[in-house]
Amino acid sequence: MAPCAVSDFTPGQLVSGVVLEYQPYGLFVDLGEGEPGVVAITMINDDPSVANPPFPPVGSRIEAAFLGWPGQAHGILVHSK
Repeated sequence: MAPCAVSDFTPGQLVSGVVLEYQPYGLFVDLGEGEPGVVAITMINDDPSVANPPFPPVGSRIEAAFLGWPGQAHGILVHSK
């Protein structure tokens, strides 16, 4: 699945992580090495009329596609659709 080092991720790569917490704009996923990834709410739900799509439970493991590093704190973007 994912390499050991988060810095080795490449865009489009399938990665696995544990859901840490929810925010109004999405959720944070622990991808290892203390580097949380952000899954934006728009990347979870295809239907924009659903205000609160069902999130996976905190502590659950999800798989997502690594999208890249936008150069900000907590800047690892992943896509879980």
